[in-house]
Amino acid sequence: MNEFDVTQFEAAFERRVRRYAAVPTRRFDAAAIAHDAVRPRRRLALPSLTRPALAPAYVLLLITLAGALLVGAAFAAGLLRPPQQPRPLGANGAIAFQVDPFDRSMAGDVHEVSADGSGDRLIATGRAPSFSADGVTLSYEAFDNTDPSLAEPHLVVAAADGGNPRTVSRAQVYEFKVAPDAHWAVGRETADGALTLLDLTSGAARTLLGAPSDPAVAYDDEVAWSPDSRFVAVGVLAEVHDGANIAQYQAAIDVVDVSTGVVHTVTERPGNPAGLGWSPDGSSLVYLGLPDGQPATEFAVAPPDLDIFTIRADGTDEHNVTNAPSSYSSPLWSPDGSRIAFRSSVAEDYLLGVIGATGGGVVYGPSVGLVSGDFIWSPDATMLLLVRNAHTYDVAAGDVYTGTLDTVDSSFRTAPKTLATFDRPLAFPSWQRLER
Repeated sequence: MNEFDVTQFEAAFERRVRRYAAVPTRRFDAAAIAHDAVRPRRRLALPSLTRPALAPAYVLLLITLAGALLVGAAFAAGLLRPPQQPRPLGANGAIAFQVDPFDRSMAGDVHEVSADGSGDRLIATGRAPSFSADGVTLSYEAFDNTDPSLAEPHLVVAAADGGNPRTVSRAQVYEFKVAPDAHWAVGRETADGALTLLDLTSGAARTLLGAPSDPAVAYDDEVAWSPDSRFVAVGVLAEVHDGANIAQYQAAIDVVDVSTGVVHTVTERPGNPAGLGWSPDGSSLVYLGLPDGQPATEFAVAPPDLDIFTIRADGTDEHNVTNAPSSYSSPLWSPDGSRIAFRSSVAEDYLLGVIGATGGGVVYGPSVGLVSGDFIWSPDATMLLLVRNAHTYDVAAGDVYTGTLDTVDSSFRTAPKTLATFDRPLAFPSWQRLER
């Protein structure tokens, strides 16, 4: 077992027994939780300099060398790393999105339209389309409806226009998240919840994070890739009790080095995993968390109001951006790094908002609806693309859905412009970035 101290062990143990949303009661295995709490993590420590025979000059020299080695080891671990240059703002290319099927099965249709909404066309049967950061490839999940033994989706990588599709994996893995460089993807195993790393070139797969040893602990599906595709941030979910209720919440955020497998815990602030993401320069994370002083037990009573936080990837410089708890969700950093868009519940509706990345200057825009409300930034950071779905029930026709794809300028000075309308719900928009 790796060396650890009692304080760190108790903190890790406590983190492993809390969660965010209501789930069936499970029997807890204390030994299993304890084993998972002390999984290997890279630790950096200064060497002892207590020998009395050392002259002050030698002491200073050793301190300098130790500091240099410490910083060098931290950079090697990826815990301290200079901000990378953000990818230059691109031109706005095609927009891919999912159109839900009429029969409400998992396999929908993947459509593409141009940036002005023209040229709508069906390019594939599948779900969750996503363009690579360079705009060259498009990935999506597909289903083999002719093979009833295949219960889970497989990942397909194609050209940006949907041509030359190639099936990468048929493993029992779901919720694939493709890296910005389109070389890797991470998915969650259906059997035990482990996170699997998939090489999109060779199709080879390996475990990135093994399954937690206790069923009360889980990794969230919504992992987030760093812009340079070197790290994966993931919410660690745990359970909390208030006597009558049991709930799941985000107990920690871990960052995993893809090449080495080293895990670094960035924060243990209780929160909601929805909306975990990176800054464009890869230096920081954005997430939803409880304000200071509020215990995680609040999640067992009802979903509490949260704030939007940013924190450096090495766990330093945590900043409360909103500093006014509310029903925020889905914070999303703008491509130029200056702003964060979010969704917030106001008067039984969901509004789109934008705030400065360091706080202040918040403005609210249009309703994004209660059914879906997905939104993304345009590659040139001037607009937001939002999905607005409506649902009504007609006695003769039954359920009636309307899905629209709208754009709005990021300052909300103009009314939204509708690019496309469907008689089915829409989801998972992705905007292709083109070189200028």
